[in-house]
Amino acid sequence: MMMNDARKRGEKVEDSGDVYYRAFIWGIERRMRLQDNRRLKSTDDLEEVTKQRIAVAKATAKAKPSPILDRLHADLLPVVIQLRKEGLSWQKVSNYLFEYHQLEVDRRYLHKVFTGHPEFPVEK
Repeated sequence: MMMNDARKRGEKVEDSGDVYYRAFIWGIERRMRLQDNRRLKSTDDLEEVTKQRIAVAKATAKAKPSPILDRLHADLLPVVIQLRKEGLSWQKVSNYLFEYHQLEVDRRYLHKVFTGHPEFPVEK
């Protein structure tokens, strides 16, 4: 505000050094505020702050739920169990799901998802 007023009066504030002095004072006040709030004391603390921010980001990051997995467990579990009881291979189960349920899923993914599932029969 003061700079605009000075310019309107025709004064060159930049030549007086006032701008540089105010910027210097603002920087010192900013640094003191950071120290008083115990947010950042030195460059060594910067590493600690960065580590803490990364930890918070990892803790709050949630994995995106898989719509295929949800559909397999919710709707298609009885179908997959029935097909496997009838002796179909994982590849044939995958082909069946694609043809009749419009769900494209790899045989290895099916095997990984359903191996060890409590409702799924144990493989021989």
